[in-house]
Amino acid sequence: MERIGITQDEFEAIQKAFLDQVIVASNIFYKSTPDEVENFVKFVERTGPYDVVIDGLNVLNKQKRPRQADVLDRTVKHFHDQGKKVLLLGSKILVRYISNIKRLNPKPVIYMTDTTKADDSFFLYAALQSGKDTLIVSKDKLRDHKYLLDPKLRHLFQRWLKKAQIYDWFYSRYGDFTIGKRHLYNIGPHKDEGGWHLPLNDIDKDSPFGNFTVLCLRDTSIKMTQKTPARNQYSSSESKKYKIYYGKKRQQKKPSSVDLEELMK
Repeated sequence: MERIGITQDEFEAIQKAFLDQVIVASNIFYKSTPDEVENFVKFVERTGPYDVVIDGLNVLNKQKRPRQADVLDRTVKHFHDQGKKVLLLGSKILVRYISNIKRLNPKPVIYMTDTTKADDSFFLYAALQSGKDTLIVSKDKLRDHKYLLDPKLRHLFQRWLKKAQIYDWFYSRYGDFTIGKRHLYNIGPHKDEGGWHLPLNDIDKDSPFGNFTVLCLRDTSIKMTQKTPARNQYSSSESKKYKIYYGKKRQQKKPSSVDLEELMK
């Protein structure tokens, strides 16, 4: 499958358009103020670029278990310990949760907005201004911003976001922040020597980004270089030439850690 990515020229096109077409043209001033937007733009110029941008309120509020005061500490520390420059962004609600984070050396960059309404646009802007390999930590689907861009840029923005966003994470039994699955490949029909791979629309309330289930349509008259699993298959009633396999991976124990450098390739 083809890895998700955009060229530097494509990224720069999104980068230049985001401020004018999303932050200003979307009437963000109803959510923020002209002074705050101007101050944030200058803040990013002064303190950026960043390797990782963390949506602080999203990290606090999207945990399935009860909120813990140290979830932000664990998340920031995971990237800080890898030598990454971190921007933690959220509203002033974060004040009560960042006492330990401020003790890290070097100190992560922290920015708190006046309200909770515009922080998503702010952290997207910060990530875009930092470079196309900057990562975003947020479970938010961030779909609204795509439609505020010029139609010619929307698919590029979506491709960049798929690669940049870390949306699936959990805390191990030892309390370590751990990255789960990511969309690093183009999701769509793919053909190989023996047939087609068709991703299923398996999005539900428990898996808003999908479960990566793939339907495999194989031509059994073609000899494959790799042995096709015999389980979970059935022959078409209309033709015995084709067989269908459900390619959903078996549940595997999630790793305790992930190499961030590998994820950023």
